[in-house]
Amino acid sequence: MVELACGAGLALGLLTPLCAAMLMGDMIVAIATNRIHSIRASGLLAWLDDFLYLPEVLYTLIVIWLIFSGPGRYSVDGLIAWKVGLFGVER
Repeated sequence: MVELACGAGLALGLLTPLCAAMLMGDMIVAIATNRIHSIRASGLLAWLDDFLYLPEVLYTLIVIWLIFSGPGRYSVDGLIAWKVGLFGVER
């Protein structure tokens, strides 16, 4: 349910930081419980290389970027901020 609701929220740009934080938590749990055990590497650098190639790690980095950058001007959050007159949102 988190992936569906927060994924739709990110696609629309609605409550972007909250949705991104919830998806980041979901991806961290997925990495810790399932994916990290699937890595079979001989050394530390090979393990790190395989770890960074996991899709969940990329998703986590993307949602961290969305938390810090915000939804953007062409989103529901940007439209609401523009209508309210918040600073930093330009049209």
